[in-house]
Amino acid sequence: MLLLKAKFLEVKELPAREPFPPSSLITVLSGTETFTLIAPQDLASQIGHIEEFEDIELSLKVRDVNLSQYGAKGRAYRLSVKSLVGGGS
Repeated sequence: MLLLKAKFLEVKELPAREPFPPSSLITVLSGTETFTLIAPQDLASQIGHIEEFEDIELSLKVRDVNLSQYGAKGRAYRLSVKSLVGGGS
């Protein structure tokens, strides 16, 4: 598990599209970088009340990406949101 402390920017709902279930896109600002992360659909209702630029903490799921299947070398990771840990006070 990885914790991300960031400023909340926005959340958008994504409809289901085979083979993917409905989900949410959460955009946050960490330092000078913005991240748009995929999250479970029910998370949108949990953070829908949070104001823009409010501090939040997200628990992230980290998965290794095998770059050799793309003809590349090195390490890469796919991050997705598991849950809201803190924020939205």
